[in-house]
Amino acid sequence: ASLAVLAVGVWNSLSALPMASDARVAAEDMDRYHALAFRWGGTAQLCACAWLCFWFSGAYPRAAPPVLDNLLCLAAIGSIGWVVYFSEESIAAVDRKAETGGYVHGRRASELTPRERTQLSALARLGSYPNVFQLPVLGNVLVGGRPWLDAALDKFPHQAALLHHYLFACALSYAVTFFATTLRDRKLISIQQDLAMLATGTSLPFLTMFVDAGAFPGAATLNPLEYNVGCL
Repeated sequence: ASLAVLAVGVWNSLSALPMASDARVAAEDMDRYHALAFRWGGTAQLCACAWLCFWFSGAYPRAAPPVLDNLLCLAAIGSIGWVVYFSEESIAAVDRKAETGGYVHGRRASELTPRERTQLSALARLGSYPNVFQLPVLGNVLVGGRPWLDAALDKFPHQAALLHHYLFACALSYAVTFFATTLRDRKLISIQQDLAMLATGTSLPFLTMFVDAGAFPGAATLNPLEYNVGCL
């Protein structure tokens, strides 16, 4: 059932692509970096999380060639780097527009209050930097592959389920938070409401990990030194 939900989420994530179109960027006074972060964060990252969730689900075909997994891991790692870069550039673009008299979402950047600029910066960073926590998972799949997972399950039988739930929550978080961003771009919710939804969505994946580790003591662990590649 969770994989079916993920499939719907991936399909829905494709709706983020029009949000980054050149025509919309010009019409809505959006900076290009904001649009690119939307494209890579809203679509590429959700798809990467959905694939990883499938990988840890137990239904992933063992016959899948390792080179395919490696390429997908590298693509996901690259997308995380781009999201962080585009988010930082989006913040810098707002600062440049404040100095040159440009517009941000239909308003002069110079008219934004310090609090609003701080909130925009928080939105960009809260929507990008938490993705870095997925790098160890991607590193394990890239370097260790299926043999690593089998060894981890021998030691912690519930570890794959913990990671599956974490990544499912990540994908769900992307879907919710980028939906909130579309609402803000259409001026249906405020920056504060968008920030609240983003903070809630960002904390959800970590909450699922603590719940799993608490529900299955000894069968799952949060300590990376106990199950990461090179530590088993």
